[in-house]
Amino acid sequence: MAILFLDSFDHYNDLALKWSVSNSAIIDLSGTQSRTGIGCCQCFPTGPELNISPQANAVCGDAYNTGALINDIHGFISGTGVFRNRQVRTRCNSDGSVSVLVGNDPFPTVLGSSVPNLISIGNYAYVETKVVAFANPGQVIVRINGQVVLNVTGNTNPDGTGTFQTFYLQGPGSGPTANHDDIYLCNLTNSGIPGQPNNDFLGAIRNYAQVPIGDASPLQWTPNTGTTHYTQVRTIPPPGDTSYVFDGNPGDVDQYVYGTSGIVPPVTIFGVQVCLDAKLDASGSRLIAPDVGGMPGTSAALTTTYNMVKEAYDGNPVSGKAWQLTDFGSVRFGPTVTA
Repeated sequence: MAILFLDSFDHYNDLALKWSVSNSAIIDLSGTQSRTGIGCCQCFPTGPELNISPQANAVCGDAYNTGALINDIHGFISGTGVFRNRQVRTRCNSDGSVSVLVGNDPFPTVLGSSVPNLISIGNYAYVETKVVAFANPGQVIVRINGQVVLNVTGNTNPDGTGTFQTFYLQGPGSGPTANHDDIYLCNLTNSGIPGQPNNDFLGAIRNYAQVPIGDASPLQWTPNTGTTHYTQVRTIPPPGDTSYVFDGNPGDVDQYVYGTSGIVPPVTIFGVQVCLDAKLDASGSRLIAPDVGGMPGTSAALTTTYNMVKEAYDGNPVSGKAWQLTDFGSVRFGPTVTA
């Protein structure tokens, strides 16, 4: 696949549900700070971190609105524990320029800096960073609002691993905060979807969070109350143990109708990410996966703490083609118990 992760910050209020580490960041659901929808991530200064399997290359997009012109915008970390290394990061400078840095503080290497006045306080700029390879030499390209502002080469693999495994967001610190919205993270592997490789810059995208608007079929899980299923899983933010559906039988599926609220055509849909907020109700083991149009996705093990099972689809798994807005009239989404 090409898309590794998407976030709108519009459908939940606890970063730990979807990211690996929250650090000193929160989700603002007021609708007053966001770029799209009602939510954004606020960093002051450290932001959330997402751990994934090691990747040899990457491209990310990030709508960034800062209260001060300083510090990293986003970056890529390799290693774990005391061996963590900031392989590549894009930093905002006091003159509104951006720089590409490699290596850890306090002595990182600056591979290059852009012209000034590209970032301004209080305004969203869509910042994309592409690392062609974590290598020596490697290439990094930065775009802001769709325009290339920096293209540098150098050692993008300071620790020699040739990969990253943590993506992070950052803020300015020392009082001011930074807002992040409409995140995407891809590797540079062709998705295999005709006309939709998703292995390069996607542009200044917007992510729209959707919740179920109706029951579909089959409905093999059980609502915690009543007989309607979708109403128990559509609350923003997720209600925890207040409303839910439950099931313990492998093979059981629930399917819901989803709409396209807020999306005005014509649009290009680069991908759809399904998020299932779930936990075990008692000690034991159980695996669930998203089910899209009767096709189960990748299984994930649950714990006794709520967490989001996430899967990104570069294309419609039913048709094998790029997503179309009309697909939501017939394709249904929901959870399935896989083991």
